[in-house]
Amino acid sequence: MSTPRLIRVPSRRRVRRAETPPPAYTEYDVHDAAQAVPHERDVRGIPGHNAADASPQATFTGGPRCQSTFCYRSVIGASQYCRKHECSVGGCIDRRGKGRGKRYCTTHECRWRGCDGFKSGPSNYCARHTCRLDSCHAPSPEDGYDYCDGHTCRIQRCPSQREAPSKYCSKHRCRATGCNRALLKSSEFCGIHKCEVDRCRAARRDGSNLCTRHECSVEDCSGRRFDKSQYCGAHKCVNKGCVDPQIEGFRHCTQHKCRECERPCIPESGFCRRHKCREARCPQARAIGSTWCPRHVCQWAGCVEPALRRDGFCGDHTCSSGECLEKVHQMEGVTGDYCRSHTCAEEGCLQNTAKVAYCAEHQCQRRACPESRFWSDEHGGREHQCCKHHTCNQGACYAPAVRNRTFCEDHMCPFAEGCMAPRAPDLGCCEGHKCYQESCREPCIPKSLFCASHVCARRGGCTEAPVEGGRFCVRHTCTRRGCVERAGDGGFCKDHVCAWEAGCLSGRPSPDHLYCETHTCTQRGCYKRCKGPCGLCAIHACHWSQMCTSAPVNSGEYCQRHTCTKDGCARASVVEESLCSRHACSWDSSICLKPRWKRSSYCEDHTCGEMGCGYSRMPEGSYCSDHSCQASKSCTGQAEVGSDYCIDHKCNRPNCRLKSVGGTPFCKNHKSLHHLLGDHELASLQSFRSRSAFGFIDPIAAASLTNVDYSKGKHPKYLSRQRQWV
Repeated sequence: MSTPRLIRVPSRRRVRRAETPPPAYTEYDVHDAAQAVPHERDVRGIPGHNAADASPQATFTGGPRCQSTFCYRSVIGASQYCRKHECSVGGCIDRRGKGRGKRYCTTHECRWRGCDGFKSGPSNYCARHTCRLDSCHAPSPEDGYDYCDGHTCRIQRCPSQREAPSKYCSKHRCRATGCNRALLKSSEFCGIHKCEVDRCRAARRDGSNLCTRHECSVEDCSGRRFDKSQYCGAHKCVNKGCVDPQIEGFRHCTQHKCRECERPCIPESGFCRRHKCREARCPQARAIGSTWCPRHVCQWAGCVEPALRRDGFCGDHTCSSGECLEKVHQMEGVTGDYCRSHTCAEEGCLQNTAKVAYCAEHQCQRRACPESRFWSDEHGGREHQCCKHHTCNQGACYAPAVRNRTFCEDHMCPFAEGCMAPRAPDLGCCEGHKCYQESCREPCIPKSLFCASHVCARRGGCTEAPVEGGRFCVRHTCTRRGCVERAGDGGFCKDHVCAWEAGCLSGRPSPDHLYCETHTCTQRGCYKRCKGPCGLCAIHACHWSQMCTSAPVNSGEYCQRHTCTKDGCARASVVEESLCSRHACSWDSSICLKPRWKRSSYCEDHTCGEMGCGYSRMPEGSYCSDHSCQASKSCTGQAEVGSDYCIDHKCNRPNCRLKSVGGTPFCKNHKSLHHLLGDHELASLQSFRSRSAFGFIDPIAAASLTNVDYSKGKHPKYLSRQRQWV
């Protein structure tokens, strides 16, 4: 018994592919492996057998090897291939096709490109790629088709079966009975059986090219309908836009045919131009014998002219007054030019009314009076200017009465208040309004008992009688005895009233006075106007100001308050109860009322602080301009004798009058001495200068006071030797 060997498969066959391959063994291979001899089985895992000792050469010991490349299995029967590479058809010993999933040889495999199926019957293709009809073995034209080219619908992309004898399937064949043609797009019929109207999908009617929807509705007519109509052009109304049928024997429908003739009617009317009313917007028929309908023809009997308004009258039979459209008034066979409302109300007169009811010849002359001026009275037949209500009530007078009166201008009382009584004989007014002045026949003025000639002449409506010999009444005459001139509000005329400018109403005390007692100077024998509301005049009062009215003192010109307070001085004070300008301080910056100091023109506070100087101080300083330091405006110190600068701003060099500079106590000429003197107090130098006979200090002597050694290279030659001060 041979040792079992493990069949090793090359590693490249165990690599996983991108697609899942078909199984390497079939159900037949599994059945044969169970019946194989032991030496043909896998011996891995059996004790006593080493798998490493197995070799490929050992597989040839049992029989011939499979002729397939790299295959070491044994062949089966009379075949030259193993079960895996032999054709799966029973009895066929040919090799399978190469490639994954191949199970049949080229003789039994489907010839459809890319198909691994088994041929079906006598066909060269599998059942999926062979025509389904039993008697047909032709291949299908494309993948997914169930029938061959001869049995597939000729419509592109349609896999359905043809319906014999047509070349198209039931979905793409014309629905007409007995028609084998293909139907058109968006329709169920072919071009011969489809309605010839574009976009219509219905079938033609027998004997016609149109469907029932597009064929004329008239019997035995195969014409095409018009849009939105059920009739063709031969049976539709010829009027544009109309869809109704024609009347038999005419070209128009009942809506567009004239009711009187065969002509077309006007839109929105039932009549043609010959039978319609000439009014543009009227659809009615003309009246007999006229070109207008009964509503637009003149309503006057026998007139056929057009009316100015509906159910009105023509221009000849319409009132001529303004915009009135009423018919003219007819009287006893005579036709006027105006209607009854605008015709004169006088019997037999056809003239136009002027105001209300009568013409200009018969109306009352009073404005807005509707009555006639012809009225019957005892005189009868006489023409009046106004009606009875507006005629003068005086007997035998027919003049018009004055407005709101009952008499005319010749017989009414002219009293301004509206007296209704008649004028008295030989008088200019009635008895009640006669002037109370004797022998005066004129009417009095309103609210007075006198006429305009005998009433007070003052303007403003005074109704009293004037005084004797004058033109004004007692209230408006001057109260001065013997004066009859007009008085003012105070009771005096302009010649006897006070002449005070502020409007004094008092009278003058005598003819020599121009002012009243209150506004006359209180000085005896003086008649001039007082300076204030009362008191002395400008000559006798204080002259200090226009407002002061006090009397002057000590035979001077000023009162006690405005006289200088200096004893024995009568001049005017600067302000009230102060000194005069001669005894007061003359300070310019502000008013100073203090007395002057000694021989100066200024007070003690404003005089220079230098002894014996009488000039004024500088502003915000204690000395005048000659004795003040000139170093800066802010310095208020006293200038040194013989110098313009104070001790703080003057050069510390003895007998030098210049200004110190550069933050040093010396001027620009002596600033080199700043370091020589050091910290020595300069008071000793000043005291030494004051004790000197000539006010001169020798610089060598000054240097000896400070104990400073001079260098030969920095100072003059005369300073090279030191001298001891004795």
